[in-house]
Amino acid sequence: MGSHIGLSPLSTLIAMYLGLKLFGFMGFVIGPLLLIGFNSAKEAGIIKFKFKI
Repeated sequence: MGSHIGLSPLSTLIAMYLGLKLFGFMGFVIGPLLLIGFNSAKEAGIIKFKFKI
């Protein structure tokens, strides 16, 4: 599922698991949708992270 929508499979699996734990059964849909929204906002420049280690 994740590779078809441009997400890594691991991040999609984590989003589905966290969605399940936070939102119940509907979290299987809500989790990946939130991840897609976050990635789209990051690519559009709305969210900017600058981490330096």
